[in-house]
Amino acid sequence: MVSTMFMNCSKCFVRLLQPRLRGLNFATMSEDTYFSPNLGNKEDKEVIRGVPDTICGQATVEGKSGVAVIRLSGEHAKVALLRMIKPQVLPKPRFATFSKIYNPFTGEHIDSGLVLYFPKPNSFTGEDTVELQTHGSKAVTKSILDNLIRMEHIRLAEPGEFTKRSFYNGKMDLTQVEGLADLLDSETETQRKIALHQMNGGASEMIHDWENRIITLQVDLMADTDFGDTDEINFNIDQFYAKLLGVQNEMKNELDKLELARNIKDGIRVFIYGAPNVGKTSVFNMLSDSDSIVTNIPGTTRDMVESVTHVSGYKVRFVDSAGIRIETQDFIEGQGIFKAVEALEDQTTKINVLVCSSADLLRYISVGGDNTIIGFLKDYMNEMGLTHLHNDTRDFLNFFKSPTIVIMNKYDLINDIDGNVEKSLTESVICFSCKTNYGFTKFYTYLMRTLYAEFEPDDGVVSFSSMRHKEYLLKCISELSSIKKDSLDSAIAVTALDRVIKHLELLAGKTAREKHLDSIFEKFCVGK
Repeated sequence: MVSTMFMNCSKCFVRLLQPRLRGLNFATMSEDTYFSPNLGNKEDKEVIRGVPDTICGQATVEGKSGVAVIRLSGEHAKVALLRMIKPQVLPKPRFATFSKIYNPFTGEHIDSGLVLYFPKPNSFTGEDTVELQTHGSKAVTKSILDNLIRMEHIRLAEPGEFTKRSFYNGKMDLTQVEGLADLLDSETETQRKIALHQMNGGASEMIHDWENRIITLQVDLMADTDFGDTDEINFNIDQFYAKLLGVQNEMKNELDKLELARNIKDGIRVFIYGAPNVGKTSVFNMLSDSDSIVTNIPGTTRDMVESVTHVSGYKVRFVDSAGIRIETQDFIEGQGIFKAVEALEDQTTKINVLVCSSADLLRYISVGGDNTIIGFLKDYMNEMGLTHLHNDTRDFLNFFKSPTIVIMNKYDLINDIDGNVEKSLTESVICFSCKTNYGFTKFYTYLMRTLYAEFEPDDGVVSFSSMRHKEYLLKCISELSSIKKDSLDSAIAVTALDRVIKHLELLAGKTAREKHLDSIFEKFCVGK
């Protein structure tokens, strides 16, 4: 009785939903199929998994251009193409074919261009895919897209939906998707290289290799547990632990390189600091092509000022700061000094640029000061109240975790005809003049060398680059670290290794959560 009522209700429910489900192939739907709650004006027919609608979108930037690319993907892509070209013959797969493009409802000629057809599964999305390469006119692209979405089962794509379908159809894993997103966002050569390596499967291959080796370790442990009493199994704990440490150390190495990648993606900070009126802002303006206010009044700069530029393939964030001195009567300047010292004390990776006055150095030497740059810099730091940041070691210029370049500014104001002052300086201390550009090339050369030395991985390859990657690498390392050689419990170790595999699967996106996927795909444009 109950089951009969349920069946009758189910039939009624299906009849009510029938207009929404038009065109769906239920045979291929999985338990994961779900309907989007945000159907909007899409005629209530959006399905994310199972058999989705055919989607279309402009893959090139909207606006006037020489060429525009409109992309379609899905079961109805080739039908749509045949309705818009004459003769109605599919182009040879993966070959560009010149064709006139028509309004499928009126027969009006819209434009002429190249059409390409990529049959499934050999396409970016793994579905039948069509590309129309037309003139980049707003009117042309709007007319084509308007006509496409008038056809049955075709709608505009959501941001990143082409890539999402590629992911769901197994054409790329989640790290490759993230690599593609980073490649689209890349601004510099180093960013491009990291993103391309990741998109091409650099991280994927490493994850797959780690998974296989972890499974092998599990098999060894389980064999020892089940058959350790027989002569056929010879479990060697030293070999087991050496293999485990090999995986763990590789993960730690990738974690170290990940921090480099984060700096390269976000921009490497070059922090400029020094006493008031030594020309920090003039140096900042010159290095970053900025136009911050410069005066001879101490305390003109009262806050952190940042400018982003590119240096030798690296994204660099030059940061100007308030002049540092022990006492000031100005509350606002005091806040700026506090922020400058706080930034200086911050041990996150950066490059420090200490700006001094060449005239001050000359006076220091003339009054019988310690005739070395080290002595001058120690006194200079003490005058700014920064004694706590260095000690009395001879390697004074490395007193920070971050590398430091020293600029002896206003070199044009001193009489150093024979170059004796400049000759007394070490390599990382550079005579500089914002007025004459003296020392500019030398500074940039040294900065480029420092960037390469500090932010280029030893093997030249970075496979992981995001905070999501960092989260799962840390979890894997933690689980592996919990397996102790001196107190090895096979059952506990197998469970720990199983958790490592699950973390790796999440890293690759094999078991990714939907909300995490959405946060990644929404970063893409509509046509990608």
